[in-house]
Amino acid sequence: MQAFINRLPDLLDGMFEHDAPMPQLFTCHCGEEGIFRCLECRKSPRFCASCIVEMHRRLPFHRVQRCNGERYVQTPLVDLGLVISLGHEDNDLCPHIPPQHPPQQFTVVHTNGHHRVTLQLCHCHGHPDPVRQLMRMGLFLTTVQDPQRISSAFTFASLTDFHIQSLTSKKSAYDYCEALCRHTDRAFSNTVTTKYQEFLRVVRMWHHLVALKHSGQVHGIDSVLSHRTPGTLAVRCPACPEDNFNMPDSWRNTHASRRYIHQRWLSIDGNFSAQKKKKQDDPDDVTLGEGHGYCAESSAYWTYLSEIGETPEVNAWNLQKSTCAHLKAVNMQNKAKFKNAEITSVVAVVCARHGIIQPGAIVDLQKGKRYANVDYALAQALRECTSLQDVGLTYDVACQYMVHLVTRFRQHFPTLVPVVFRMTALIPKMHLAGHKLDCGYRWSLKFTYGMGRTCGELIETVWSELNQANGSVKEMNHGHRHDTLDDLYSDWNWSKVQNMRDSLYHSLIDAQGMAKQAQIAFENIPVAPHVLVEWEAMSTEPYKEGEEWRSVYRPRFVKAPTQVAIFQELSLKGHAAERAGTAVVKNSYGHLLSSWTLKHRRHLKEQSRSTTGTDTTPQMEAEIARSRLKLRRDIEKWCKYQVEHCLALQALISDAPHEDPEEESLFLPSHFPTTSQRQKLGVYDLGLKEILLLVLPILARQRNNEITNLAFKKKEIRGQRDNTRAQSILKSSISERDKYVQKYRVAQAAMIRLGMAADNTTYLPLRDTDLWMKAIVEGHALGDGRREESWIWRTGFGTTPSDASRTEWEKDVDWVQWFRARAHRDRWREEVEILEEEFRRTYRSFTRMCEVWKVLAAGCDHSHAGVGRRAYAHEQADMYEGMAAECQQKYEKAKGVVHRSTRPS
Repeated sequence: MQAFINRLPDLLDGMFEHDAPMPQLFTCHCGEEGIFRCLECRKSPRFCASCIVEMHRRLPFHRVQRCNGERYVQTPLVDLGLVISLGHEDNDLCPHIPPQHPPQQFTVVHTNGHHRVTLQLCHCHGHPDPVRQLMRMGLFLTTVQDPQRISSAFTFASLTDFHIQSLTSKKSAYDYCEALCRHTDRAFSNTVTTKYQEFLRVVRMWHHLVALKHSGQVHGIDSVLSHRTPGTLAVRCPACPEDNFNMPDSWRNTHASRRYIHQRWLSIDGNFSAQKKKKQDDPDDVTLGEGHGYCAESSAYWTYLSEIGETPEVNAWNLQKSTCAHLKAVNMQNKAKFKNAEITSVVAVVCARHGIIQPGAIVDLQKGKRYANVDYALAQALRECTSLQDVGLTYDVACQYMVHLVTRFRQHFPTLVPVVFRMTALIPKMHLAGHKLDCGYRWSLKFTYGMGRTCGELIETVWSELNQANGSVKEMNHGHRHDTLDDLYSDWNWSKVQNMRDSLYHSLIDAQGMAKQAQIAFENIPVAPHVLVEWEAMSTEPYKEGEEWRSVYRPRFVKAPTQVAIFQELSLKGHAAERAGTAVVKNSYGHLLSSWTLKHRRHLKEQSRSTTGTDTTPQMEAEIARSRLKLRRDIEKWCKYQVEHCLALQALISDAPHEDPEEESLFLPSHFPTTSQRQKLGVYDLGLKEILLLVLPILARQRNNEITNLAFKKKEIRGQRDNTRAQSILKSSISERDKYVQKYRVAQAAMIRLGMAADNTTYLPLRDTDLWMKAIVEGHALGDGRREESWIWRTGFGTTPSDASRTEWEKDVDWVQWFRARAHRDRWREEVEILEEEFRRTYRSFTRMCEVWKVLAAGCDHSHAGVGRRAYAHEQADMYEGMAAECQQKYEKAKGVVHRSTRPS
């Protein structure tokens, strides 16, 4: 902005220069005085009255100004004598005007405001009626009841402009009409007679006409796409499977292991913001596209609801208690927000992978969300899935909704029961976190075969966009409301179709990279061959065990071998060596562990002393003194042990300074950097045993404890007192983790000094970012599918713990992590295959639509309207042909192959 700020004076001067009248007399090209200019024409010179009128016979809605010597004054072209003649291409007046039909005074609303015009209809033999004449000129009448007495119209340009603005910015008709009044007279806009009421009526009809035109219904598209619902105005998803349209002829022969690439995924959700106020409606208000758009046909829907009544099996969530303990929000729905609402919300069905709203699958709710309403919306969407082999469904309460679904459909939608039996229902990923743990393994997209990376949450993006219009929609009459919603939903779908090529391209590029990463991460998990054979033979289907659902993805418990357990195992090995007479030093493991404890304690004392600094109290100083005294005594014991068993160390210990216990050397084997030094001093064998004590599992255990505590706090703790206590526990856990982190870092440096290669791939330098891991106590969090776990969670125990101690940990951590990593890899593999097939279906959809519009163009007659229909059909065919070509290019680019053999087919 600074560059503009620096030029502010120049910019202001430029604005005033634009408005400045000519300093001297200007002559028009005809020789008359030029005092008129046009604000719409670029670089408009000055003209006389007759010349500027002649120039604007085909541009009658431009703004013209007259220079009075001091400033420019707005002057309507009608005041200069402009007459708009209809029915004649050269704009000449009709030669057959009867005396009883003189030119009419007219008000035309254009994108730049209101215009007073003089309009002359054509009266030649065979002339069209006034409505058709005005429409040919791009003017839409405010009424068609008495065309001879019409006094106002809107230009096609203004209706199109408002249509785009209302769809993109959700601008209301009232605001748009107010803006047009300001365009007309910015100083006295209140004196301009608004056309708001007429505009409401006209714009509804305009939107419906545009829908009929774009859908191909005017051209008779149902005769070409006979498998679709007759009269449909809906925009369909080009990437979702549609039999007899965008699927290969042999799709039914696809192997069972890859049938998921032809599966259609649907998603259900309700929007409690899309309400309608309880008020007196206009009985003459009707829905123009009744049942042909996205809102269900009203009469059939209300008949269905009246037959359903208030039966228990379709009762509202708040009337039928949920058995899922974590769905408390469902049972505590706030009734206050439904006050004075005739329609409390809507339920919609969209395609779960692309967020495109399904035809006829939006229904109004009256008493909160009931299963009866949801069933009807789902049934409308399933009617177009009857020929598909597999259908998927995501719903935030699928665990409850599916319990009696088949029973309800047998009663009310019996023809769709076979589709319901083929349907797999799961819970969207984000909503799954609000359910109990059992749901996390029974209804998870992450752990279900063939789901790819479907998230099930795209329907939320629909609401976030369309909620912007709820403020005006809730005030509308029933028919107006449905027409407006259909228009908004249609634009939403079309924007998705327009972006489908880019969306699939970026998704496929991303999925290919993530699939490779997931494969590498899975291969790096250390698993014994015999264990791998056992795990690969196990079923991943969840099963019930007692009151709990079990799964290979769910740990039974999380408990790693402790440091004490590891020490006990090593001590037993040491005692066995002593009994066999092969031990060099008695109780060496015990003393080494003690020395490392001393070293860690000494480090903590250093930290304590450095952090307290000068801000210490007498009590703190006394505590530090006691700790230092105890540390001094323990170091003396360690030194005595060293002198007794390693005489070569006596001289080093004697010569070392002993004033500061925090700085005193413990002369562990890792203190000596070379093997020859350790052999010379007799501590080489101790060095080998020291390595065995430097293990990583303790850090993993502490990290799991921290995650467990955090998950417990988030899900179970409520209230200030309990939260404070839980926060203390969590802080303590994090503090303990940090201690283990420091212990590992010191140990890793010691292991390198003891001879471990600095570039080894097992015990790497530990960074703070390496401490993150995916939860194993509960299901993975949202977004975990894009993150790889650190190397520390793929590092085994080495040779330290025994097979017995390893078994339990392996079952609870390695086992769960392995199965989850495999599922993670499989989902990304599936995603790549699904996206490739979606790319091919999108290409086929665009190619097929190109062919359809060419057929429709060939079927147009030679009338004036028929010629216009043919031109529009060719325009649509060219558009789809270009979209198909771009889709092919994007697919080949994503696959990294440029030859035509990879073209979607």
